[in-house]
Amino acid sequence: DLGVALGFSPLLYDETDVRAIRRDAGTELYARIVGGMPTVLTAAELATARAHKVVWIGGEPEIAGLPDHPQVCALSLYHVQSLPGMYEFLPQGVTKGSGVAALARRLGVDAQEVVAFGDADNDIPMFEWAGTSFAMPHATPKAIAAACQLAPAGAPESAFARAVSTLGLG
Repeated sequence: DLGVALGFSPLLYDETDVRAIRRDAGTELYARIVGGMPTVLTAAELATARAHKVVWIGGEPEIAGLPDHPQVCALSLYHVQSLPGMYEFLPQGVTKGSGVAALARRLGVDAQEVVAFGDADNDIPMFEWAGTSFAMPHATPKAIAAACQLAPAGAPESAFARAVSTLGLG
């Protein structure tokens, strides 16, 4: 696996779980961020797993270099940094934007009626699709640039609530 060869901790997301080949600093970081430890499988079990997303976890400088890495660029996958130290790989055309668009179509909702909220580069396709978008104040510079609006300043934990309050829904 390219991720392992490059020194990253790969995680595989399938329909029911997040899986890893070992417990290490990368999986510990993941557990702290999301509040749950990935299921550790053997290499043979992982080889037959049907993943819909792969995430590499590693040092921030190494992750930051992945968008320009020749072997990563050669992959026929959509890839994007989601958090510091985390880099995602998905099938081409599968983004938060395409997911929200599919749900909106199913519900009969027009893009102009959708408000999107986010804080990372993986939110940019969703910002580009939605009629209105808010980046959180702690968002990446690219996400802030892509959003229509910036949520009011304050603690990251309440950024979403502050953004919603500006919509005048109450």
